[in-house]
Amino acid sequence: MKDVCEIIDKSLRENQGVLVHCGLGISRSGTVVLGYVMRERTLDREEALAFVRQKRLRVQPNLGFWEQLSIWHDYHHDVFETVGGEILEKEIYREWKEKVVREMGSRVSFTILLNLNHQLEVRDS
Repeated sequence: MKDVCEIIDKSLRENQGVLVHCGLGISRSGTVVLGYVMRERTLDREEALAFVRQKRLRVQPNLGFWEQLSIWHDYHHDVFETVGGEILEKEIYREWKEKVVREMGSRVSFTILLNLNHQLEVRDS
């Protein structure tokens, strides 16, 4: 997100237009714009959402993006730190990602089991 914000900053400084786009313009692109607005206007995610919705009512980040925007705000718009010359994720962001992977792993495992069970049923019929 920080890199995207810097690209937007550069384009605006050079008086170039900026188009932030995704498939529906609701979650992914909206989240990028929210992150940028949060950083540039020093707003929290709720304030940024209210601001952005004045121009695009449909913006609605998914739950994962919404949680990441909270981390983005709490960690002053940067979720990485340099330690001994190495760029690392800050602890809260790393913990959040690990939680998501654990949760996704359970759902993925269950889905794989259901699919395997279905394949066995088809084969045996």
